[in-house]
Amino acid sequence: MSGWTRAHQTIISKIQNPSQRVLVVEGEDDYYFIKSLLDNCAKGIWESAWVVGEAEGKDNVMSILAREPSWFGLIDRDEWTLADATAAQGNFPGRLYILPRYCMESYFVVPSELWTLLDDRQRVQLNNDVVAFSDALTKELEQWLRHGVLWHSINPLWRGLQSVGFQKELLEVENAQRTDAEIEATLIRWHDYLKPADIMARFSTDLAAATQSSEYEKITSWIHGKKYFDTYVKKELARLLRLPVRAKAQAIADLQIHMAVPADLQPIWTAIGLP
Repeated sequence: MSGWTRAHQTIISKIQNPSQRVLVVEGEDDYYFIKSLLDNCAKGIWESAWVVGEAEGKDNVMSILAREPSWFGLIDRDEWTLADATAAQGNFPGRLYILPRYCMESYFVVPSELWTLLDDRQRVQLNNDVVAFSDALTKELEQWLRHGVLWHSINPLWRGLQSVGFQKELLEVENAQRTDAEIEATLIRWHDYLKPADIMARFSTDLAAATQSSEYEKITSWIHGKKYFDTYVKKELARLLRLPVRAKAQAIADLQIHMAVPADLQPIWTAIGLP
């Protein structure tokens, strides 16, 4: 059983009645993020109308939506361009939605938003100084911005290589019977796809654009939210609040206790019909 079919069967097993609608998300962290928001909005009520399931990956979400024409999907934007997002959504009109930020963790990295998730005791502990709090959480921002822009440039290369036959085209028995010249031509095509000058030009262009963007856009659109939160933000929060460093899932759960549906997620929330 393939990954998406296994996930599909698991989601089906959670459906208790045919009137329940289904929202498919990428993974466990996304599931708990959405579940917590639903609990904060309509605990004890939403479960009778909705099932939220994990697909174990972005591609699996789309495979499941192709199999289930009445289900909805919500995926991270990650490094996708507008063209990437538009193309994917075009396959599932009105059913596939893409987070307006890089990923779910990007809802826990904007200092002004994090400040609202702290309780009164924690804000007093921080001398009610939101400026100092913000400065502490963004002191490594430019390093993370450079990393995020490079990620935007490099990570899509793997999928691009696959689109020109890497590696499978030469790993099948029948293809191994090609002439040496044909095999070499395939290798050259793979090599030509990776043009260092072009990749560096895109990186430089994107870095310039990202550098000129607002701090909010840098944090929510360019920076790799998963790594930024787990490697830097949660540890800085723990240091500022004199708390032990928790695992990512627990750190987010602690912040999300009273979190309302974020304003930029509300249009998607409404379009899907979530409570």
